[in-house]
Amino acid sequence: MSRLRLRRLAAASLAATALFAVSACSSSGEESAGGDETMKIGVLQFVQHPALDAATEGFKEALDDAGVDVEYDDQNAQGEVPNTNTIATTFASDDLDLVFTVATPAAQAATQAILDTPVLFTAVTDAEAAGLVDSNDAPGANVTGTSDLNPVADQLALLAEIAPDAKTVGVVYSSGEVNSEVQVDLAKEAAADLGLTIKEATVSNSSEVQQATQSLGDVDAIYVPTDNTVVSGIAALIQVA
Repeated sequence: MSRLRLRRLAAASLAATALFAVSACSSSGEESAGGDETMKIGVLQFVQHPALDAATEGFKEALDDAGVDVEYDDQNAQGEVPNTNTIATTFASDDLDLVFTVATPAAQAATQAILDTPVLFTAVTDAEAAGLVDSNDAPGANVTGTSDLNPVADQLALLAEIAPDAKTVGVVYSSGEVNSEVQVDLAKEAAADLGLTIKEATVSNSSEVQQATQSLGDVDAIYVPTDNTVVSGIAALIQVA
């Protein structure tokens, strides 16, 4: 099954959670979902690329399939963390029933700014490591969602099977995305067991992907984590590879 399809399925499951969350957190006697009332949902997406777009689309489609009338306030931070903070602060003062966040930086901004409105996240690798929840098993507070953590060890094992002569694996990732740091740490652990060496290069925005990939030098393979900044500039990475 493709990653885009998985993203849409995960977002669809969140839609059902959204209805429960709004119902559970509503302090009024009015219907806020599934009835005659219109739900007001703020959508905060970190950056525009196909995987995150699919997550947002799947969430909306599932609510539409459930017959829920929704008024969306769609906002995209264009990959800039300061933008996520500004949007989240605006959402905190708006009269919203729910805030839906897509990707870790967006979820972090919403979690810090929004305390009284249910917040749902998707496309987050490790919510606990990102400081979004008390624990992945028991989120607590007003925040919950789904993880898209890769089977990193299995993926590197597949790499070793496909390219048995490979010894050095390059990884380009954003230094500002905790989701990527989690995956790089997992990659290092798996690489040690496979006799592989991980060589890192970090970026702060998508325009740096090409230069960072070139800086890896003579590596035998490149592993791409679910890093939003790098995926936004994936064409440059592929060109260098």
